[in-house]
Amino acid sequence: MSAYDLENVYWFPFSDEPLIKGGLLTPKLCDPCFLFPEQAPDNRWHLFAHSLFFIHHFISTSGIKWTQKRPIVLRGHSPFIYKEESTYIMLYEKHDVRLLPRSISAQDDVKKSQKGFSRFEMIMSTDLYHWSPPQTILECQTISKAYDSLKLPRISRPQLFKTSEGYRMFFGASHILLDDTGQKVSRHFCTALSSSLDGPYTPSSEPALLSPDSLDKYRNLAAGSMKVIQCNDGFYGLECPIFWDGNKRRSSSAMVLMKSYDGISWSQACPKPILTTASQGWTQSYIMSADAHYKSSERCWYCYYSANGGNRRESIGLLLGEERR
Repeated sequence: MSAYDLENVYWFPFSDEPLIKGGLLTPKLCDPCFLFPEQAPDNRWHLFAHSLFFIHHFISTSGIKWTQKRPIVLRGHSPFIYKEESTYIMLYEKHDVRLLPRSISAQDDVKKSQKGFSRFEMIMSTDLYHWSPPQTILECQTISKAYDSLKLPRISRPQLFKTSEGYRMFFGASHILLDDTGQKVSRHFCTALSSSLDGPYTPSSEPALLSPDSLDKYRNLAAGSMKVIQCNDGFYGLECPIFWDGNKRRSSSAMVLMKSYDGISWSQACPKPILTTASQGWTQSYIMSADAHYKSSERCWYCYYSANGGNRRESIGLLLGEERR
């Protein structure tokens, strides 16, 4: 399926501790995406992740020790970087806090706060430091699955790829609040297609690509997050699905390798997960998201991922992957 077949990769943690921890004002750092130095104009490593308040920008000369730069987007979530020629396009979810008087009825609240609804925006840059004004490219009201079991629809974690069909976007739709911990996770995994970068994007005729499945060992509660990797003749995906762990008697998650030849039909590529939650420590609760790229000069995969422990503080760690011989 790919010159760098992920099904033959052996994964191991760089460290038992996270590389990037949240601070006092950023107790949760979520949904990392990153670029190698050879992909960046300044020959540095770049990593983006979100906290409760901002999309944050980190740079590094090693990929191990990171320095935080100025925040990029207020109230932005789940950044994703797509490069076209010399332009970097950042996609993210925007879900504004709605500050409206309590006297407004629920119906008026919805009508008068459309901008507070979940939506995808994009900004552009040529240097990764200075960004254009945001442009909305997809709104949650156009996605039927975004309404599933919610009063206000939600879409999340946008990703964009150029294919022979046009621009294909993958994203999460709706969410579930887990009964035992209160953790919020994406319910469905969906896709939409457009002939141009800025849309409009038409959702797939399929209701959802991945959804909760009571018979699936790792996805019986929610699809969770999925980071897509485009390959020579298809796609791989690093899914962090949510399931009920009968041994631990609580909800849990894992990082599972998925694959698809057309971006529509997905199946589990390997029987065992790449990563599972630990018995204690910073990954003991949930593995939430991941991003991976192949570094050809080192013949190694880098996978930065976010996870949380008993204190619900989400941090970012690193997995390395080498081809089995």
